[in-house]
Amino acid sequence: MLKANELRLGNAFEYRIQDSLDERKDWWEFSTIDSNDLAILESNVDYDYRPIKLTDKIILGIKGFEKVYNSKYTRIIEFYNSDKMQLVKWTYKKEEKKFNLEINGHSYPHIECLHQLQNLFFFLFSEELIFSSTER
Repeated sequence: MLKANELRLGNAFEYRIQDSLDERKDWWEFSTIDSNDLAILESNVDYDYRPIKLTDKIILGIKGFEKVYNSKYTRIIEFYNSDKMQLVKWTYKKEEKKFNLEINGHSYPHIECLHQLQNLFFFLFSEELIFSSTER
């Protein structure tokens, strides 16, 4: 569940759409938080918002991330700055079904959702993550 105090304007999230006239009928849409969304979340109205869980596909949809290693057991995706210095390393161990996020050599195992990564990245580097794709 999303909480307004965890979010900044521009954080990514999904919201539920139900439309009987659309062939999909019921689906989740990618969006970014604006002031109206924050007001709804602060009012505790039961609204269908949810965080976006980090996955390889989500990470690879962020500009600057690229897959550098892929084996039967492990996948590694890294993010480099303009000077080609590695800043972020995303490792997924298939056998354990666990991922590890490292930023500048420090592990952040509690970062599980995209908005958390956005906030941490902004806090550490004063830059926003840019989405090159919203496909999941």
